[in-house]
Amino acid sequence: MNTMFDLSYRIEERGIEKGIELGRLSLIRHMLSQQMPVEDIKKYTGASDEEIKKAEEMS
Repeated sequence: MNTMFDLSYRIEERGIEKGIELGRLSLIRHMLSQQMPVEDIKKYTGASDEEIKKAEEMS
């Protein structure tokens, strides 16, 4: 029983992490679409160059 709980908890945690990542990328993509300078996006979101590139590729 405990193993099933642990597994479902890990699945839930991964889902939450994925949702946060997608939300963050969506925000970065929106900021890029508004022609916000990359340096400002990094400053306000703490995004890395890799995250910004990934958001650009989503567009």
